[in-house]
Amino acid sequence: WFSVSPDLVVDARRDLTAIGCHVPVLDGCKSLDAAAQKAFGGDTRSRAVLFSTYATLVSAAGARAQNRLDQLVAWCGGAAFSGCLVFDEAHKAKNFDAKKEDASTKVSRAVKLLQSKLPLARVVYASATGVSEITNMAYAERLGLWGPGTPFADFKAFAATLEKRGVGALELLALELKSSGAYVSRGLAWTRCEFEGMHCPLGAAQRRDYDVMAAWWRALHRALDYALKRTNAKGGTARSRFWGAQLRFFKEVQTACKVPFVVSKAKDALAAGQSVVVGLQSTGEAGPGGGP
Repeated sequence: WFSVSPDLVVDARRDLTAIGCHVPVLDGCKSLDAAAQKAFGGDTRSRAVLFSTYATLVSAAGARAQNRLDQLVAWCGGAAFSGCLVFDEAHKAKNFDAKKEDASTKVSRAVKLLQSKLPLARVVYASATGVSEITNMAYAERLGLWGPGTPFADFKAFAATLEKRGVGALELLALELKSSGAYVSRGLAWTRCEFEGMHCPLGAAQRRDYDVMAAWWRALHRALDYALKRTNAKGGTARSRFWGAQLRFFKEVQTACKVPFVVSKAKDALAAGQSVVVGLQSTGEAGPGGGP
């Protein structure tokens, strides 16, 4: 079971217990040496779930001759392993460049290598933004969309064909995966849910701060125009980066301005005996660098 944070091992144990799976959950590769204790009359190393992070997957194993990936494969029992590999937050492996593998991230290469070393393993990919672009699917080779027995020799041929066909081909791909049972996408029911939009007024100090920040960005824009004229540059890339940075900046400013209002409403709800959940929603695709 791979995920992004070691703290999520608690959630893994909870979720497994909730579905009646009471096998031990080993917390990372460092616990393998201590996994020789008995459970259910046998060795925990063969009757357990090993929880690991992607960072651990690509790390060295210290003084051991093996790296962590080889250590995991050995623990599974090698190529004969027919258990399950769960890649939670699987989009961590999306940055695999099929045209130039050396340019791919360590995580994406490790995820693909692990699947090749365990060819009989069942694989689950779990992600909210796993295929925001077709090129992000390279790690999901167990879907059976390319390779022997398919119309596409490799992922490069698969991606090139779908990119040429556009959005319509992507919709057909989703339908194909769902009809074959390889793709499950579900949402929570909104039954008995209530929604209320609230107006968050700005105080005088916040308005002054906003005006000062807006004036600073106007001055920066004038400086950019002057620099482009002096250098006789077209400025396409520079202007694009300028407006992108400005958009991200004011998005964070607006979020910060709402904090006092949210805190006040949260305190009122707690005083009324209610539970409060505060969500700051973002995804890997929303980051300045295009994701992790």
